[in-house]
Amino acid sequence: MKRPGLIVAFAVIGIVIINCGLAFSAATTSGVYPTHTNIGTTYFWVGEGATSDNGYISNSPSAWDDSWQQHFGGVDDPNNRNGYYPAAFTPNENPFYFALPYNDFDSNGRRKTNANKVYWWGAKQWGPDESCCKDQWIRITKGTKTAFAQWEDCGPYGEDDINYVFGTSAPASPANDNAGLDVSPAVRDYLGLSDIDEVNWQFVGASSVDAGPWKNIITGNPVDGAGDVIEPGDTITSYFAEGHTGDGFEEWLSLMNPGATATTAHATFMFSDGTTKTQNVPVGATSRATVNVNDIVGPGKDVSIKINSDTLVVAERPMYFYYKGKWTGGHDVMGAASPAKTFYFAEGYTGDGFEEWLCLMNPEAAPTTAHVTFMFADGTTKGQDVTIGGTTRATLNVNAAAGSGKNVSIQIASDAPIVAERPMYFSYKNTWTGGHDVMGAASPAKTFYFAEGYTGKNSFDEWLCLANPNPAATTAHVTFMFTDGTTKPLDVSIGGTSRSTLNVNEAVGSDKNVSIAINSDAAIVAERPMYFSYKSKWTGGHDVMGCSQ
Repeated sequence: MKRPGLIVAFAVIGIVIINCGLAFSAATTSGVYPTHTNIGTTYFWVGEGATSDNGYISNSPSAWDDSWQQHFGGVDDPNNRNGYYPAAFTPNENPFYFALPYNDFDSNGRRKTNANKVYWWGAKQWGPDESCCKDQWIRITKGTKTAFAQWEDCGPYGEDDINYVFGTSAPASPANDNAGLDVSPAVRDYLGLSDIDEVNWQFVGASSVDAGPWKNIITGNPVDGAGDVIEPGDTITSYFAEGHTGDGFEEWLSLMNPGATATTAHATFMFSDGTTKTQNVPVGATSRATVNVNDIVGPGKDVSIKINSDTLVVAERPMYFYYKGKWTGGHDVMGAASPAKTFYFAEGYTGDGFEEWLCLMNPEAAPTTAHVTFMFADGTTKGQDVTIGGTTRATLNVNAAAGSGKNVSIQIASDAPIVAERPMYFSYKNTWTGGHDVMGAASPAKTFYFAEGYTGKNSFDEWLCLANPNPAATTAHVTFMFTDGTTKPLDVSIGGTSRSTLNVNEAVGSDKNVSIAINSDAAIVAERPMYFSYKSKWTGGHDVMGCSQ
């Protein structure tokens, strides 16, 4: 059970993985540390929704990982278990995790001055954005049973109770019988804890962690947000599901190395027949490398891409097209940080002048099945299973699958982790031609933000697409923000398993520079497509998922 309090969430828009620290393991604790006795303990879980039980704080991100749920592999459902794992999947990170009410970064991402009170602060030189808390171990004892777990979030109440966490004081918060520790469902089950219980706990070094189920999967992978931990020899990975080198298409791969030393990006191209092709791309220090994908893989290919790099590389995939010899334009996305079992798309339209596609990449050797659910404006749905072979790209024509003339959102649940993109090509109002593409969102959220927005008369059309994957109806509370500091609120009802579409031009009026904030009563997905004739000479469109952190 989580708590009211500030979660430090550093939004990393588009950039897949950020390495801001020294390349050392955070697990450097050593020595003997005080034991905290009879500490009130509650439980929480990765992907826990924002409810009154946890102060309306979502546990999809953590204090140190904006994409915690995605990196973990999904929701760590406390009620449906397979041993110490969630029943639906094997997690990518340690299911034995905990939260304590201290964060070594403040709400602006700066290191707190009191971080020097962390017991092991002087054990190494910490990178400027490397958390000295994340991934550390504690021993937890209840009666005769002992478990070990890794520090992955802050709570249960507050983020600056250093006199308790690194001292001998009792927890500062009186809530839930002075609760001072949150533990995961795996820890709860191993120790046989009640919803609110008492335990003893103590920091331990990694070398002092006993054998047990907590050592089957050890967290220490790269994450985004403050506190990145990237080990020596780790590879950094990006994934792209979409890609086409057919007639009228040019595909490129742009690679940025922000580091001071040269590196190599190892690109694996995966085709629709399951074959692959590899290419090593040198990227100089503080340099940009560009790959012409058409030249590497040849013409007429549907192709997905996986990139491993020896050190941090940021990857984008721009594409330019003359679609079917009739619509010109381009689109561009950043690579996905990792595959996932769930994806969501709010936008989608199969009406006259629009062609919508779903690109699915399976980077693993074994085949899998993606269970696709199309959600329509009237609340009806339609399902379709898509088999994806090992190291294969599958392509679904949404117009054919969902039917013509549909406003359609998409939910994907895959048997194994995949990557999903949704490109669309159009002649908007039979006048403005172009295309846009987005990576799917790994999970719904209650809050979204859009900075861009313009409703220029006869030149820009802006839309807001809202998908509600839940069976019950909900309301999205939309706030439009203008350049003069004024705002305009608007509530939008979204039926269960439904898609709602808002014409922003009509909602706010013409010729407005406008940003949007959304707070929804239940978790939804939000996209903002825009179509334009820029200065009456360049037509096209673009689309983004809302920032949910």
